[in-house]
Amino acid sequence: MRRVFSEPFVFQHKKLYHYVPVGFELSDQTEYQMGKVARERTVRDHLPPSEDLEPFERASWDVAHIVIDPQHHDDGQKFGFEISSLGDPLALLRSMTAHINTLPHAPFHIAGNPISKIQSFVDFLERHPENISFIQFDLNAPNMFGDRTNVDAEMKVARDKYRAKRARVVLANDEGMSLDHQRIREMAEYATTGGGEIKAKTLDKASFHSREGVQEVYIPTDGDIDKRELLWLLINALFRK
Repeated sequence: MRRVFSEPFVFQHKKLYHYVPVGFELSDQTEYQMGKVARERTVRDHLPPSEDLEPFERASWDVAHIVIDPQHHDDGQKFGFEISSLGDPLALLRSMTAHINTLPHAPFHIAGNPISKIQSFVDFLERHPENISFIQFDLNAPNMFGDRTNVDAEMKVARDKYRAKRARVVLANDEGMSLDHQRIREMAEYATTGGGEIKAKTLDKASFHSREGVQEVYIPTDGDIDKRELLWLLINALFRK
């Protein structure tokens, strides 16, 4: 992954988007990477008064910063994606990884999943202890290293023995279910730490989706911030909490 994000590339997300690495030395922090994602758009503008304010069109670029921690972690590598006019960061990330997975030299299948707060899922279970009628876990095959729970080990078996990239676990009962079980907690922890997604519904039509609880941080900056300073702010906010 470090190699892929060290070079510019173009990917499709309804329109063409460009990824450009931000290239500068990070002294002892070379394990982190920083880049920009951009989309071109046409802007209508006007010439100066000396040219009669004639209208014309020019190209402009909408840009979002991303910061990447490509190091090994038990729950995978980490991305921070700026919220911008480009649209949903998770959808953009998944379009990027879909492109990367098609490259001939791609050694692994990369899956982009949200990092959300497991407490929000626990709160949902506590609010609806006997009332959940449907729950779905979409789980991706794990990073090649590290076992945190039985789910990690089982997903690795599915990957290595059956070449599975994803697994879906669905539980449903129109009369409601009680999900206070260690197995459910393990799958929820796996999913909310970047391993997948969770959807759930209750008998009274309440719903839960882990994607809606993606962790966000606010970093106040001014327009003249140095790239190195910005990277440090991002690293400390996203990866060193």
